[in-house]
Formats: sequence, C-alpha cells, structure tokens
Amino acid sequence: MRSFSARAPQPPNQNGRDRWLLSYADFITLLLALFVVLYASARVDADRRSTLSQGLESAFLFDADSVTPIRTAARDSGADTPSSGVEPVPSLHERLREALATERQRRGDALGARLHEDERGLVLSLAATQFFPSGDAEIAEDRRSLLDTLAPILEASEAPLRIEGHTDDRPVRSGLYPSNWELSTARASAVARYFITTHGLDPARFAATGHAEFRPLAENDSAAGRARNRRVEIVLLRREASAPSRSPDGDRRALDRLLDGLPPIPEDLGEELRPRDTGTRSQPLPPP
Repeated sequence: MRSFSARAPQPPNQNGRDRWLLSYADFITLLLALFVVLYASARVDADRRSTLSQGLESAFLFDADSVTPIRTAARDSGADTPSSGVEPVPSLHERLREALATERQRRGDALGARLHEDERGLVLSLAATQFFPSGDAEIAEDRRSLLDTLAPILEASEAPLRIEGHTDDRPVRSGLYPSNWELSTARASAVARYFITTHGLDPARFAATGHAEFRPLAENDSAAGRARNRRVEIVLLRREASAPSRSPDGDRRALDRLLDGLPPIPEDLGEELRPRDTGTRSQPLPPP
C-alpha cells in the first residue's frame, strides 16, 4: 500500500516581500550624500566669494568724496600683512572708510579726505585747501569733527603714525613761515598735536615731517594740480617701514657695554675657560 506524505503549506516569503526596503534605504542614503555634497559646495563658493570680495577691496580703494575706485600703487608681494604688527588692513580700512562715509553724509558736502594704501601702509590724505587757511597751520574749526571721529579708530590700532605735510611750489606769502618747509612741517605737527592733546593718543606713536613741494602728486602748472599737492597725510605705518635700521657697530658697542657690566672672572677659573685674547673685546667663551 503506497503511502503519501502530505506537505504542509509554506507561509509566504516575508523576506522577499520586504526587499524593496533595501533599495529605498539605498536611495535615501544617496540623497543624503548628494545634499551633503551640495551643501559643502555652497560653503566653498561662499568662501571663494568672500576671498574674491576682500581681494577686490584691497585692490580697489574708494575715495570718500566719490564712488569711482582708485587703483592703488604696486605692492610688495612678499609683505605679510597679518604679521606686520599692524591691525589687519581690511578691517582697519573698512572702519576708516565707514567713518569717512558717515562724516561726509553728515556734512552733505565734499569732505576733502581720501583713503588709500601704498608701500608705507594705510594713508589718509587730508586736503589742505579745506583743512587749513591759506598760508596757515591752524586746523579749521569745521573740519575738526572728522579728526574727532578718526581718533578712536587710530587709538585702537597699534600702528605707528607718521603725519606728513605737503605744499605746492608757490612761495609762502604770509609772514608766519619763511618757506614751504616750515609751513608743511607746522601743518603736520598741528594734526599730531590735536590727536595727542585733545584725544590723549600716545605721543610715542607719532612722528611729524614736512616735505614742502618736493613730493607732489600732480604737476603744479594748474590750480587743480596745486590743490591736490597741498595735503597732510596720516600714515599708519607697516612695521617694516617704521623699524629703525640697526648697524653692526651699534650692536657691537651694546655687547661691549653688556660685557663691561658683568662681574670679573674668578681667579681660580681654569685656563681653558678663560676668554682668549685675539685683539677684539667681544669674544664668546669656548665650550667646556
């Protein structure tokens, strides 16, 4: 008698029915990776735009009395601005430019101030035709408000300040100053003295110089050119432009003074440790 074994019905394959979840999870993962890449690309583009904006701002500086950009002078490509000891130029330049724009908007007329940068550092040029009477070094009362606005910004920076006076080539007609040398120096000194006495800036940061008519910006054959040459420049110096030069002779004399101040060598010191007499005073001791 043949026996038949009954096979129990198999339950539906649960694993096979849910295999679509694996594809769905892969799709979601790919979407997440896509959005992460897009977000990272957007951040890189923003950084690039910021770098480009800062580069353009550094390359093109703006006159406070106009909207036209002024191309700066050629710079030393090896200069390292962050390590120069001066506050980073973009932030300091931006604060000065905003101060000029605010003062110009308040006055509603030509400010007579221009901001630019050259190999010396950051330069704020004040037109002497608007800041000083003809042939005089007294700062005009209605222009002192700009200096009052600039004083806190200059005080916050640690950059050395050099105030430079310039004139045109016409002789001084007033009897106050014998020549343009005295007039240019007096105007530079007046600006430095105003910052020091009125706003308490450190006098050790300042130097006032006069160049008379010998560093013109334009030809002196027209009224516009002469007016452009009559100016006082507030220069925030770079460290390399302000550091005094050191001579080898000065270093040698300083070392000799230091050695003279040392105590005498003990008598019981071994001969191998005594300095050798080679005809010069500054000789290091030989190693033991």
